[in-house]
Order: sequence, then structure tokens, then C-alpha cells
Amino acid sequence: MENFNSKIRLVKFLFLLILLVFLTGKSIIKMKNRIEIYQSNDLVYISNSNNNLVGQVKKDNSSLENSISPIEPVITASNDIQVNTAVIETFTGIMSGYGPDCYGCTTGLTSSGYDIQQGNIYFQDADYGKIRIAAADKKYPFGSIIKISKSKASKETFYAIVLDRGSAIGLNKKRQLDLLYTSEEEANNFGLSKNVLFEIVRLGY
Repeated sequence: MENFNSKIRLVKFLFLLILLVFLTGKSIIKMKNRIEIYQSNDLVYISNSNNNLVGQVKKDNSSLENSISPIEPVITASNDIQVNTAVIETFTGIMSGYGPDCYGCTTGLTSSGYDIQQGNIYFQDADYGKIRIAAADKKYPFGSIIKISKSKASKETFYAIVLDRGSAIGLNKKRQLDLLYTSEEEANNFGLSKNVLFEIVRLGY
């Protein structure tokens, strides 16, 4: 009889052990595939366990399966802030350069009133972080962001913000963009960049 009771206890122990392993396994799977949901205005945003947005759902939509829409792809700017990469307009052209000491070009302030004296060639943008300053066509309001590729200024793609104008700069002129350097000498050393790829990713602030 005692031997029989021992067998029953052993069976119960094994059953509980198997049940524990099964439940633990399910918990681990759930943790690995966990998603988080938070709300803002009329949208519900869905993120995965890495805090990356994977979709968004309208609050008034009863069918989640048919209402989830993917978030636009994002990239990381110079200050590690994630920004939208949707391109508004793309064109190629020539990029020149200028310095704050350019005689007759500037008084130390851009056309938008930004101080560029003492080698201040950067602007701290709320979305894109620390980026270069440039003069562009009036079509693009101050605060517009341009993604620049294939230029002499940098081997890598970089961003510039439109804070200035130039009488020789425009879409229908010989030079499409004028990039600010610390001095005229530095700008002349880089010279003109031809066949530069310009992508407008934001219009205005």
C-alpha cells in the first residue's frame, strides 16, 4: 500500500513539473512577442518589445485586423532622434558654398535672421538635431529640411536646413543650393559639387 502511495505521489510530482515547464514556456514566448499599445488623439499606436512602432489603429474602427496601417520608415539623425523619412520632392543639381565672411553676401545673419558669425554653421532642429545651414530657392520656406547625397561636402548623406537665400541660388539658376561653411576659404576649397541628389523631407518648420 505504501509503495502504491509513493507511485501516486511521483505521478503527481511529474504532472506538476510538466505543467510548470509548459506554463513557463508560454510565458517566455509571450514576453518575446509582447506588444504595447498606447493612445494619442484619435489613434492607437502599437509598438513591439523593442519600443519600435509597428502600426497604428483608429480608435473608432472596430476591426483591428483591417485597420492596422504600417508606420512610415524612420532613420536616425545626428542626435539619435528618429525622424520621418518620407520624401516630398527629389531633384539633382549643383551645390556651391559660402562663408559668413563673404563680402556682399551676408552681414553675419541669414535672411531668416539666424546668427552665423564665429563659424556657426549648424542649427539645432527639434526633429533632426544638429544639422547644416543652407541657402535655397524661395519655393522652400525657412525651416525646410533637405537631405543631401553625393556631394564633395561629405562622403555620407547629411541634412541641411533652409535658413538663407541667395541671388544666384534657385531651381532655375546655375546653382540650386548654397551650403554654409565656416569661412569663404573653406567653401572655395570644397568648390562646386555637381550632380548632387537633393531630397526635400520637410517644408517649413
